[in-house]
Amino acid sequence: MGIERVVNLVGVTKAKQKMELMALHKDHREVPVEISISPLVSGEKILFNAFISDITERRNLQIQLNHVQKLESIGQLAAGIAHEINTPLQFIGDNMLYPGFDGRVDPFNKRITNIERES
Repeated sequence: MGIERVVNLVGVTKAKQKMELMALHKDHREVPVEISISPLVSGEKILFNAFISDITERRNLQIQLNHVQKLESIGQLAAGIAHEINTPLQFIGDNMLYPGFDGRVDPFNKRITNIERES
């Protein structure tokens, strides 16, 4: 990265610019880095103060967090679906326990008994 590109990316008057880039590690693998650059103007000289941080672990943690959030959403969806299925079954079961239910076998009660057995 030439000094001209740094000046164009940061600008002389902006302070504490941060950017994420891919950098080449000494073992020739690419790693994500965050570069924080602050220009220092001293008379006619422009100096840059730069900090470079390896953000590989931060990126991996972000990927894991995104995965956990997706699993949480799926769990909430499954719980909602289970609730929607169980609510009518609970209604039927509770009505069968109603004191007015005398246990006679008529076509309606026979269907309820079958539903209760299958649930």
